[in-house]
Amino acid sequence: MKFSRQQQVSFKLPEEGHYGATIIDVKEVEPINNPMYGETDRVDVYFDLVGGYRLKKNMLVYAGGNSMFEKLVDSTLGDVEEIDVMELVGRTCGVEIEHNVHKGKTYANVVDVFNDAWFENYDEQDELPE
Repeated sequence: MKFSRQQQVSFKLPEEGHYGATIIDVKEVEPINNPMYGETDRVDVYFDLVGGYRLKKNMLVYAGGNSMFEKLVDSTLGDVEEIDVMELVGRTCGVEIEHNVHKGKTYANVVDVFNDAWFENYDEQDELPE
């Protein structure tokens, strides 16, 4: 493999807001020792967003509480008892993007996931379902 500074990738930062998304990959990453839940599995979830954007979200894998991963499963697969995380690949959902600035750089973060059926009756004034 060769490296060249001429092969620069153009990254587009999505605006804050709600997007339709497709899960294109799920990768297991090293568990962490979470103060609330003890040793907790984690995954990186890769999303293709409508508009040509691509983002990664690191999620703790647990059920209950404010688990974004459980919400992702419910939004894409429904009320299932157990899954292989790879079953999420190819599924669609909605995501909410917010920006944060760290050391002078702006980052786009997935802060919520929801069922993509919400977009069918979307109005800019609508609130996301709980």
